[in-house]
Amino acid sequence: MTIRIVTDSTCDLPAHVIEELGIIVVPLFINIGERGYRDGIEITRKEFYTNLPNYPSHPTTGTPSMDVFCKLYSELASAGASEILSIHISKSLSATVDVARLAAEKCQEFKVVAFDSRQLSLGTGFQVETAARMAREGKTMGEILKELDDLASRSFVAARLEPWNS
Repeated sequence: MTIRIVTDSTCDLPAHVIEELGIIVVPLFINIGERGYRDGIEITRKEFYTNLPNYPSHPTTGTPSMDVFCKLYSELASAGASEILSIHISKSLSATVDVARLAAEKCQEFKVVAFDSRQLSLGTGFQVETAARMAREGKTMGEILKELDDLASRSFVAARLEPWNS
């Protein structure tokens, strides 16, 4: 049984952790004016925060489409995943997990669980890393979900913006 882990770009895990654990990251969109940028692909965090004071309007975020998730889930299943766990930013902050759930319902030929981390940033990231490590150890989906519920119930994230050091 191979469980693959999917998350979104808000998880803020370092690239080496994502690569080491084979985590799949779906970029969210950062909308600046009329243009949308795929987070981490078409705009870096440094670029975003450096230019933030100069944007003509307040940036917003956007969720990938259900088709993006469906295609990714199908590709993972075709590559040998027996189950897929898709862990995303809190639904109180983004529609991402709801879109992932709709895509999961559409993919009935294989099992996909969309999980609301109830967190943001590394609160989600720690859950994603834990799930990937547990999947690598051969834990079941049920065991992983139980651990994620426990982590979510006792994790709290605080953030503070400071000037970017060049």
